[in-house]
Amino acid sequence: MLRRTKFFRPAAPQDLVVRPRLIDKLNDGLRRPLTLVAAPAGYGKTMLASSFLQSCALPWAWLSLDEHDDDLRLFLEYLLTALDSMFPGSLQRTQLILTGSTLPPVSAIADSLVNELAELERPFILVLDDIHVIHAADAYRLLAALLRYPPHGMHLMLLTRQDPPMGLGVLRARDQMSEIRARDLRFT
Repeated sequence: MLRRTKFFRPAAPQDLVVRPRLIDKLNDGLRRPLTLVAAPAGYGKTMLASSFLQSCALPWAWLSLDEHDDDLRLFLEYLLTALDSMFPGSLQRTQLILTGSTLPPVSAIADSLVNELAELERPFILVLDDIHVIHAADAYRLLAALLRYPPHGMHLMLLTRQDPPMGLGVLRARDQMSEIRARDLRFT
């Protein structure tokens, strides 16, 4: 059973300091398939993403991860449920994969998911908060495969304390990611 509260976007506090420079940077990053927001605890990654989504016109889904999600099947269930919240019933072939007693190779799961996401007609944002708690190599292989040939309109935002093991150098070289780091999150 999935915890529904993990799909709730954390509410920005009333006294949140608005960061227009960073909001502009997040808006600019939407033209790439990945935005990485990486900084130590307490730098405001979650609140920045939350306040950005509050004013964003695109459909979005939020998923807060924890150490219990460090299993490919459970990670995939959460991921598909988050996506289904934006586009109900649109990922049926990939959902069917979860019904088997064993999962197919990550490449087959990724191919199914990419194909179904490519059929979506609207751009969207998927935020994965605290991705650093995931250690399952297959979960990162799945995300890397999604970004290798990303569906048009998909924007993945990863909030993390450390760089995920996903070949970020290649994504940087291809200009497929934008980054917000601790130095960006520091107040001027």
